[in-house]
Order: sequence, then C-alpha cells, then structure tokens
Amino acid sequence: MRPGRARAGVTALVLAVGVASVTGIAAGAASASESRCRIRPRAVCAGANLARRNLRRADLQGADLRGADLSRSDLRGADLRDANLTQANLFGARLGGARLVDAKLTGANFATADLRDTKFVRALLTAADLRGAELNGADLTDAFLTDAVFTGSHGATRAMLDRANYCDTTLPGGEIVLTDC
Repeated sequence: MRPGRARAGVTALVLAVGVASVTGIAAGAASASESRCRIRPRAVCAGANLARRNLRRADLQGADLRGADLSRSDLRGADLRDANLTQANLFGARLGGARLVDAKLTGANFATADLRDTKFVRALLTAADLRGAELNGADLTDAFLTDAVFTGSHGATRAMLDRANYCDTTLPGGEIVLTDC
C-alpha cells in the first residue's frame, strides 16, 4: 500500500471516531435533559422528548419547553400559562381545554392538533403552524399571530380571529391578512 492511501485511511478512521464521539456526547446531553425533566410548574424541559405522553391536566405553568417534542401527547386541560414553547413540536397533540395564557409559542408546530376550547389569551404565536388544527371554541383574545398559518384549520371563525392581533397571517381559507402590521 502506498503511504498516501494509508494516511487517507487513518484520516477517515479518525474522522469516523470523532463523529461518533460527538454524536454520543449530543445524545448523552439530550437524555440527561430528559432525565432532569420533571412535570411540574416551572419545569426545565427544553429539548426534551415528551412525544406520545399522557400529560393530561399537567401543571406546567411557567415551564421551559423550548424545542421540546410533544407530538401526539395528551395535554387536555393542562396548565401551560406563561410557559415557553418556542419551536416546540405539538403536531397532532390533544390540548382541548388547555390554558396557554401568556405563553410564548413562537415557531411552535400545532399542525393537526386538537385545540378545542384552548385558551391562547395574550399568547405569542409568531410564525406558529396551525395547519389542519381543530380550533372550535378556542380563545385567541389579544393573542399575537404574526406570520401564523391557519390554512386548512377547522372551527376558526372570523369573529374569533378578530379578537386577536395579527399581521401577515394566513387564515383558514388561504387569505393573508395584514391588519395589525
């Protein structure tokens, strides 16, 4: 074997070991974050995998759930007042009757979620994805809906949305509204 090829093989091996080590460290950090995540008020669960969990009526007031995966979780009746769910994944989650009053929901994914009777009073829903969500009875009073997308959502009435502050928001029928810009 020529010296150049041997060196290239060693370099590839070193790179592979380095990538495996970094990947292991990142995976360890994520699992450490999840192991510290306790479902309680002011919980610190940023980046935690809480997918498909039963969190019905959970008290997560003021919790840090930035980037958490809550997809397909049952959060019906949960107290998420003042919680930070920035960039959280709530795809297909059930939040009927949940309280997200004053919550930070920037970039949150609520696509196909059940949001019936959910309270979003004064919530920050900038760039939130609510495509295909069920919104019957949801309270969006004084919510901020800048760049939010409601395309294909169900139960969002014009009267309900008129109580919110929105700018460059895509309504259920695809209409883009620039009202409070």
